[in-house]
Amino acid sequence: MAILELITATTFLTPATWLVSVLTFVLFYIVLQSQRPANLPPGPPSLPLVGSLPFLDYKALIKDINSEAKNISKKYGDICHFYIGRRLVVVLDSYDSIKEAFVGQGVSFAGRTGEIDPSMQACNPYHPVLGMVYSSYSPEWKKQRHLSISILRSLGWGKNAVEEQIQDECRLFNENLRTNGTQPLNPKRTIGVSSSNIICGLLFGSRYSHDDLEFKKLLQLLDDYFKNRFSNVDKKHIPFIKHFSKSWREGQRLLEQYSKGIYELSQKKMSEGRARLDAGEEPRDFIMHYLQELEKDGSGSRISDDWLGPLIRDFFSAGTETTTTTLTWAMLYLATHTHVQDKIHAEIDAEFGRGEYRFSMGDKERLPYTEASLYEIQRLASIASFAIPHTTIRDVNFRGYTIPNKTMVLANLYSVSTDERLWGKTAMEFIPERFIDADTGTLSKPEYWIPYSMGRRMCVGEQLAKQELFLFFSHIVHTFRITVDPACPEPSLQAQPGAGVRSSHPFKVVFTPRF
Repeated sequence: MAILELITATTFLTPATWLVSVLTFVLFYIVLQSQRPANLPPGPPSLPLVGSLPFLDYKALIKDINSEAKNISKKYGDICHFYIGRRLVVVLDSYDSIKEAFVGQGVSFAGRTGEIDPSMQACNPYHPVLGMVYSSYSPEWKKQRHLSISILRSLGWGKNAVEEQIQDECRLFNENLRTNGTQPLNPKRTIGVSSSNIICGLLFGSRYSHDDLEFKKLLQLLDDYFKNRFSNVDKKHIPFIKHFSKSWREGQRLLEQYSKGIYELSQKKMSEGRARLDAGEEPRDFIMHYLQELEKDGSGSRISDDWLGPLIRDFFSAGTETTTTTLTWAMLYLATHTHVQDKIHAEIDAEFGRGEYRFSMGDKERLPYTEASLYEIQRLASIASFAIPHTTIRDVNFRGYTIPNKTMVLANLYSVSTDERLWGKTAMEFIPERFIDADTGTLSKPEYWIPYSMGRRMCVGEQLAKQELFLFFSHIVHTFRITVDPACPEPSLQAQPGAGVRSSHPFKVVFTPRF
């Protein structure tokens, strides 16, 4: 009774009210626990409404969700679970567990969270389907993926036609940097316009100027979109919290702004594509080819007009942000590791001289250290640190545990990329030589280097991304020496907080021409 007396002395509640409240909570907890699936992987306890959050290091989770997820797995194993509100989440924290799930039982783990994600309405308010990225695995999804890849290949995806487009964009990018002189600048937006122009050329048959303010505004909204798309995870699945959260409301507003911007752009480009087809022009971009397929298929049994808008959004978003973020990290790592940059310069100069040169994908074999440096940047940057969340599409028996249908599944790719069991004690250090065979001096890439994920839902744009990354990286590093801003000589190599694309903190570097 002493506890009740203390409580009632400091609040307006009577002892009877407190007892009823506590008993109600206990009853709620017992009922909830009885409804929890049996035979789950290990994990922390959970409570009604808030799930496992009281049993996790919340501040660490918000500050660095990748590292904290790694710590959770150290305690509970490389397959574990926790609850966010009532949402069950399973984390795969090792290369072997990810491969076993996404490759060994690929279909079972090939769902997406779009149908259960409270943010999806803000991300997709204009279309009846969720698109390629957020739709679960299904015959319709397979149909759309096959058609999209077929169209992109016909436009030169992975071939010389797109390579030439990237080479031209690299030249314009370097010219743009030269006009800046040696003034420190944050390279992300300049990289973003150039990178986005590649996917815009495929989707729309056009490119944008670096001076186009409206396009830059859309790219800023895209950046905000990715920062917020998978952020506020704690609030997203706990309704009574999110309504009082300023960060949740702001995040939803930014998601809605980008969704509106990309919808208006896609509708405009679709109208232009229809007009060109009506005028008798041959298809020259993704939109025109897709619209032509619709005309061929009058029954609608193969493809649907409902998908075109979401496909444009998905390809534009992923094709812009991921390459932009990786190349931005590349500039930061080179500026802070000048000895690596010196080795790249020496390798390139020995092979191609110190002067203007138009790099091609055929040059990769002659530049193993340059390529190894790019691999190491992708490993440590780990921009898709959780990939895009998967869900199970059926009840799954996995390693002796039962994972229920529609469980959210996170593959901690960051953990794989920094796992000392795979990469040794230097896993957190920037050492491109780890990708060079000590005996032959040739490039050696282990199977557990998986920046594009694995299985049926691995990045569909991997081939294009590899083209862009190598060509932009080689052109930039050959042309410039990249150094830190003297006003900030020790920029942070830590990622910004959040569970979306793993981005660097803002920084500035100096691009000094080498010739």
